[in-house]
Amino acid sequence: MNKENKPKRIGVEEPDITEEDDRILDISIEKAWKKIKAYEEQLKIEREKNEERIQNMPQSLISLLKIEGKSSDLHQEFFRIAKKLFANYTILKDGGHSYRFTEIEFYFFSTFHKDIYIYRKPMQLTSGKWFKHGSGVDLTFGNSDANIYGGILIRGLWDIKNERYINGCWNVLKELSDGNTKISNEALQIKIQIEESSNEIDIILSSTRVGLIIKDSDADDFISRQYRFITDICPKNKFKEKTKVAKKAFETKVLDKEAINGLFTWEILK
Repeated sequence: MNKENKPKRIGVEEPDITEEDDRILDISIEKAWKKIKAYEEQLKIEREKNEERIQNMPQSLISLLKIEGKSSDLHQEFFRIAKKLFANYTILKDGGHSYRFTEIEFYFFSTFHKDIYIYRKPMQLTSGKWFKHGSGVDLTFGNSDANIYGGILIRGLWDIKNERYINGCWNVLKELSDGNTKISNEALQIKIQIEESSNEIDIILSSTRVGLIIKDSDADDFISRQYRFITDICPKNKFKEKTKVAKKAFETKVLDKEAINGLFTWEILK
């Protein structure tokens, strides 16, 4: 840098900048750009890997995830998808592990269904992809052409090999990602597939989604929507808010009190 041509601010004593200082600064900037480029390249590679995984998704699943109609309340649509996911699909992970879905929550934003509790991230404009985020992991069911964001948060699984329930969206993420819960990359780092299967399921109950904090902008009361679905109701399946789920089943006349208490195997409703 030519010091003689460098403009000076009046009344401010500026430090002398040598050619060596300029050289060090140029090297630092170059290193920073290299790190940014390396990160972008890694992100591209992981997205391409995720695309390869999606190619193994059953076409029936991609078709299932399409929302039919434009209702402002999608409970029935979500129930239709949940029932199929519970009964007809299994998650496969590297190492020979397989899982059934036992608890899921739906998040969906469009011009006709403005659910403000979805993250609305770019990956949620896609369908049939795994999206890792701060709350856990979604199976996406969006549509970029229609500017629709969709995510099915996986809250519970049945580990078929080890015969155990995995409860809680963060525990599900840890299980499917082999403990890698860092959110620096939205795609799961290991190979996860979904295959068609035939699973025996019992009744499906619904409830409000867990852990949401009401927002002033929630004019359509999305926080009260019954967009959470649970199956395998039994003592070993330790999903959250069991009493709330039982009360909703009674209020909506899905089951009577005796049947609910029998299902939960204890007097959950007095």
